[in-house]
Amino acid sequence: MTIKPKNILAFALLWLSGTTLAFDLPRTAPEAQGVPSAKVSALIDSLTSVLQAELHSLTLVRHGNVIAEVGVAPFSYDNQHELFSVSKTFTGAAVGLAIADNLLRLDDRLGAIIPEALPDSVPAEMADITVRDLLTMTSGIPVDWMMRGRKDKWTPELLSHGMASAPGKNFAYDSMSSYLLSAIVQKVTGRTVLDYVTERIFTPLGITDFAWDLSPEGVTTGGWGLWMKPESLARFGQMLLDGGRWNGRQILPEQWVKLMTTKKIDVPGTSDYCYQMWTCDHPNTSRADGAWGQYIILMPDEDMVAVITQCQQGVSEKMQSYVWNVLSPALSDKPLPVGKDYRKLQKRISSVAHPFPAGKAGGHVLLPLLGKTLYLPENPMGWRELTLVKSGRDIKLIAQTDKGITDTIVCGNKNWVKSVYTSNPPDERADTHNRFSGHKNKWFADAAYGCTDAYPYGTFEAKIFFTNWYSSLDLKITPGANDCDVTFHLNYSKPVTVKGVWKKP
Repeated sequence: MTIKPKNILAFALLWLSGTTLAFDLPRTAPEAQGVPSAKVSALIDSLTSVLQAELHSLTLVRHGNVIAEVGVAPFSYDNQHELFSVSKTFTGAAVGLAIADNLLRLDDRLGAIIPEALPDSVPAEMADITVRDLLTMTSGIPVDWMMRGRKDKWTPELLSHGMASAPGKNFAYDSMSSYLLSAIVQKVTGRTVLDYVTERIFTPLGITDFAWDLSPEGVTTGGWGLWMKPESLARFGQMLLDGGRWNGRQILPEQWVKLMTTKKIDVPGTSDYCYQMWTCDHPNTSRADGAWGQYIILMPDEDMVAVITQCQQGVSEKMQSYVWNVLSPALSDKPLPVGKDYRKLQKRISSVAHPFPAGKAGGHVLLPLLGKTLYLPENPMGWRELTLVKSGRDIKLIAQTDKGITDTIVCGNKNWVKSVYTSNPPDERADTHNRFSGHKNKWFADAAYGCTDAYPYGTFEAKIFFTNWYSSLDLKITPGANDCDVTFHLNYSKPVTVKGVWKKP
């Protein structure tokens, strides 16, 4: 749901009254749940100030009430988002359901469940791998991050690699362990993990907007590939916080939730591992954790859930720690008076945004660029031709890719403009076969630009966010006398500058 500025006051009054607005999680002012609005504002400021991170959304829940939902423009808390390894926690929940249904046990052996996937000559140690070993990332199977790039059946190929160590001994984080859990659940239930959790978890929680990728052998990917909105993640997190209960109904066994959220394996130098979840560096906390900083943080002592979507680079612990360091010391067990800080928070939420590129809507830098085709050598976006066309105050970037696809991205000046993006969005893992096999929605690119007239030719700069994904692009074009320098800076890699020419090579 998008809240327009003119509706903020009415929305605030609904929050104060605890009205649910047709959501299962009620909304209230932070003060109603003993949280000072000023501290929520401070948390937003902290999370958005980290240069190595681009915050997409923040959702805070206390005592079962949403006290803040933030979308950092051009992102919205209503965006479906790729969760990466947060997906593992949902797979862990599916394992718990299968155990509760008496279809599976922690000590069941991999080879006894899916014998058809075993190699002809089975190492003795492989025969001893249990469901528990896969849950704790101690299977002993060699880690192979290239498996997801294969086009054939992943399970027999993975098991043909033999063993790196005895099962149950050494922790080795590996998404294929979660994939094997997904294959196991599918074997014992006769249904994919997606179908299983849709009936048993998503439907009871009222979660309807989701997708999950499939492997070439028809197995839900398990360790990655789940797409969901932040509010749906908050519901799932609240269910876990409440010991598997939702609206008076036991969705997951309470004992299984306890097993999922408590330490099982000591991992030196970082957080410790549970069952497809991690502990946190704060007492009695745990989290679902996905690449580039997707989190569901559970804080039982504070009775809080925090959901974060973003793209962070190497600052995971810092981004997590802000949640408890900023909020925990200020929490009250009783409601607090609502005052001007709450109104300031609402204004902060309605205005929080990523900065626009510097510069104006026009200038002499555009003269050599408009309407002409710039031919590009190999570059991170795979663009071979680029044309800029002016449309009022907006600029259309028309890119022809090396795959023959035409992408048109409209950029506003001091304004984010949304475009449907035809190609797959840029991805550090672009060689992964069958990626996005479960993603059926359109891709979106939200973009803005600015022009500077610095001597001698000036620059054209655009910022492009792929808003239902994790990546973004800083594009800078500096025309010269006979060509252009074009710099591509994707948020997960270093800048790359190529020389574009006006005449087709």
